[in-house]
Amino acid sequence: MKPGATLSLLGASTSLQRRLIFASVVGVTLALGGAAVSIGVVLHRFVRGQLDGRLDDRIVSLVSDVRGASDGRLALQRNQEVPPFDHPRSGWYWEVRRGDAVLRSASLGGADLAAPEVPAGPAGDDRPAPADGVGPFGDRLILRVLTVPGRPGEAATVFAASAPASALYGPVLEALRTLGLCMALIGGLLVAAVLVQVRIGLRPLRRLLEQLGEVRAGLRERIPAEQPLEVRPLVGEINALLDQNAANLAHARGHVANLAHGLKTPLATLAMAFGSAGSNPDARLAGLIEDMDRRIRHHLRRARAAALSGSVRGKVDLAGVVDDLVMVLRRLHAGKGVAFETEVPAGLGMACDR
Repeated sequence: MKPGATLSLLGASTSLQRRLIFASVVGVTLALGGAAVSIGVVLHRFVRGQLDGRLDDRIVSLVSDVRGASDGRLALQRNQEVPPFDHPRSGWYWEVRRGDAVLRSASLGGADLAAPEVPAGPAGDDRPAPADGVGPFGDRLILRVLTVPGRPGEAATVFAASAPASALYGPVLEALRTLGLCMALIGGLLVAAVLVQVRIGLRPLRRLLEQLGEVRAGLRERIPAEQPLEVRPLVGEINALLDQNAANLAHARGHVANLAHGLKTPLATLAMAFGSAGSNPDARLAGLIEDMDRRIRHHLRRARAAALSGSVRGKVDLAGVVDDLVMVLRRLHAGKGVAFETEVPAGLGMACDR
């Protein structure tokens, strides 16, 4: 699908308001999605750090309590069967292995944790290392392993402690569910705020549309210049166009007046010539000359009226003009029985020459 296809499907390509809302919703969705992923990563690291710390504490406790017997067996100075490492198959396991000697938590039930032997770190680095894998019962485990090198001729001791994977992903998923609800609520509020912002931001354009309608209806000559900064250039161009149209109209009317003045004198001469006795072979010519003279005088009167009234962008009440016209037609056709019916809403008007 082309990039503009989605906008066309939503009508955003023909609506500035829809385009702004669509872009804002996409931006809010991406921002909240990115925030949710980032918070999820942080939560995962935090919970994993807590689990690793708990398992490392168990390993440190084992290291301090394990003692080797003369027969090669391993023994503990203290009881390490503490919750939750005492629940069978709980995923909370610990194991100490040195060669064939093995100590296990009660939760293993005699099974072998089979923790891998992680090479010991550099000198002075006695921190356990991660070795996640699958437990003896097929359960996924978060595993920490510490390998302590033995004395010369003695096998290394491997200390391991594990936690079930659910101890990590359960709290994270629960937190993400709560976070998702919060994000959805925040997203809804942000979208609502965007809708209000778009409506408020586009209000000057709606006001400009109303003012243009008033100019077209003759209620005002120009659009007020007091507009937001972003709209002022557009308003300036519209006002310049209105001024240019008014100037062109005045120029055209001047040409019409000049033409009428130029034709009036020759027509008056023709009327006098054809009005003399015997100089009119066709009686219709006198009527045509009279009609032309009447039309020229009509346009001259209109030119004078426009010059006296100034701007032609005045609102004309159509109902009053129609009533005057009906009154004249009734007088002209009083004897013909003509009935007139008009349907002009009160207050209807337009910008035109009365």
